[in-house]
Amino acid sequence: MGRPTMHSHKKAHHIIVAGYSRSGTTMFYHMLRSTVKGYEFMDEEVPAERLVGRDRKNRITKRPLDLFNLDQIHKNNRYRKRLSLIILIRDIRSILTSFHSAVPDDYFIGYDYQYFINRATGENSYQNPGVLPIHEALVQAMNNPNFEKKIVLKYEDILDSPDQQQAFLGGELGFTYSDNFENFHEHAIPQHLTRQLNTVRGIDASRIESWKKPEHAQRIRSQFTRCPALFDILIQYGYEKDRSWFEPYRREKPPVTR
Repeated sequence: MGRPTMHSHKKAHHIIVAGYSRSGTTMFYHMLRSTVKGYEFMDEEVPAERLVGRDRKNRITKRPLDLFNLDQIHKNNRYRKRLSLIILIRDIRSILTSFHSAVPDDYFIGYDYQYFINRATGENSYQNPGVLPIHEALVQAMNNPNFEKKIVLKYEDILDSPDQQQAFLGGELGFTYSDNFENFHEHAIPQHLTRQLNTVRGIDASRIESWKKPEHAQRIRSQFTRCPALFDILIQYGYEKDRSWFEPYRREKPPVTR
């Protein structure tokens, strides 16, 4: 076997963090940003399609809705970098009952749509893809042949066992680290990314089942009644085995509001 030529080099790697809004993508990105060595990170949310063809550097970007732009990202990959995808999911009930600091008076994402935050004008509109279209995009992404690694992580697992998830990613993606995931909040967080976190804090596993609070009962009842496909997604992701959990919610008349 001949020796490699002087022109051979290892391909650069672009990793995209995407998935559900309100599933911990910003927190997770900070975990990577403050620990992973050998990759460049952004100080704000930038579409990967704008960066993938810029140079041959290893880079990790984060934008939940990049899940819908995978074909364009591949098309723009002019240097033929290796492409990998980390998709974050979360208990759909938690996603449906989550708030965003930019829209404090309404739930941020529903089964159909979610809010689009226009940073230029400060206006918010309920027009971006919601849970159902994101799930469909996720299924398609897992079958996309242009991404060599497609890893699904659960928000709850990141909170429960950050060390285990860190070791898993090290094995899957060849990461080497300078610190532990759980120390992410001790590192400087860019201002443009802190808003998605609502507040900067360490790992707080107590928030995992916050959807069970009584004030969210009407929201859960409404969303699952209007969109029964949510039951199947919940089961497919392994959060429930059947629909029996919903029985207490059937006892009151479903509301007509979003």
